Amino acid sequence: MENTVQKDHVKQIFDAAVEAVQPANIIPHVLNIRDGRFQVGEDLLPFEHFENIYVAGAGKATAAMAYEVEKILGTHLTEGVIAVRDVVDVPLKYTRTIVGGHPLPDRNSVVAAEEIVKLLGKLKKHDLLIFLLSGGASSLMMDIPEGLFLPDVILVLDRLMKRGATIHELNVVRKHLSELKGGQLVKKCSGAMVVAFIMSDVIGNDPQLIGSGPTTGDESTFEDAMGILEKYDLRKDAPYSILSYLEKGINKTIPANPSPGDPVFKHTRNNIIADNRKALNAAKEKAGELGYEAHIITDSLSGFAEEAAKEWVSKASSLRRKKICMIAGGETTVKVKGTGKGGRSQQFALTAAVALKNSSEITLLAAGTDGSDGPTDAAGAFADSNTYARAKEQGLDAQAFLENNDAYHFFERTGDLLKTGPTNTNVMDVIVTVIG
Repeated sequence: MENTVQKDHVKQIFDAAVEAVQPANIIPHVLNIRDGRFQVGEDLLPFEHFENIYVAGAGKATAAMAYEVEKILGTHLTEGVIAVRDVVDVPLKYTRTIVGGHPLPDRNSVVAAEEIVKLLGKLKKHDLLIFLLSGGASSLMMDIPEGLFLPDVILVLDRLMKRGATIHELNVVRKHLSELKGGQLVKKCSGAMVVAFIMSDVIGNDPQLIGSGPTTGDESTFEDAMGILEKYDLRKDAPYSILSYLEKGINKTIPANPSPGDPVFKHTRNNIIADNRKALNAAKEKAGELGYEAHIITDSLSGFAEEAAKEWVSKASSLRRKKICMIAGGETTVKVKGTGKGGRSQQFALTAAVALKNSSEITLLAAGTDGSDGPTDAAGAFADSNTYARAKEQGLDAQAFLENNDAYHFFERTGDLLKTGPTNTNVMDVIVTVIG
């Protein structure tokens, strides 16, 4: 089969995965109005049960989620504010948007947190807060407690990312440098009912990890956060403000985050409404329509991108049958050693391109469902059995680009970047590979 045909097929399969987890295809199933009552998650409630209905939230998919909520509830809404990554192109009437920084927070991320806290201050016992949460929230909604400074927080998070910290580790640290994350947001809601609609971007769908868990109890501790700094050799040179704040928490002069069983969550409902598995199931269905024998290998792909890609290619190369499609989802990490530009999916694809140089009739796409891979404007990249050879003809040394963490510029020159723009969703990454 021509590589151009395979490339088109893996793109169609990826597109089907993304389409399946669009808020427009999900929110109407968890929020409905009928017979003077409305379904909110698993609850069916009369409108008169609440005096006011507010919307708040943060994440890459939140604007599209808010738009669907507004279409359904309309004039029943009182007010809303959300933190987003991109300029919103949907017509929101009741919900203000604030564009924050990602993958590292910026001053607008702090403003977004401040505005959300102001809205929470309006809540009363007989009000409802619909909280919309998706990947990216940890950075887009960043409060800075007294004693901390934004540049210091950015420095620590940046170093953790570059040293390969997992999303679990990053969010444990974030939760303990905040007065909103780790369930603390609910403490500011004055006993109002809180219903969170959550699009999962973490393996296992643990609500404690998604967006650093602002609406769910936290089992991690200040000691855990300090231990993560030690693990990545940051305790000795982290800013004093960070170390001092964590030490205060360890010494209990700063309150611990509420635990999952805390009574503060009595009126809180957390609903996982979309995840990576849902996207993979749609990808598998599309692959079948295109004539492939499709297999979902895992929805928990993790570890370093380079190691995961080598194992993936080894598995693909061992299959001798034609018309096979391998699909996986998850989130790898990259230990940044070079000075190049890229993201985990591009690093995965470039590693695969090198590993595929002696194979035939294999094409893959590694991409983020949010349309953004690392600090780049690409969702990911394609690689096939001929990528290495084609690049060599252009004078490109794939291995050198890989070692410099410069996958973006490699694929930019080979024409294999996938650029989708913001997709209005985020359920981690998807790997699609077709054989024969």
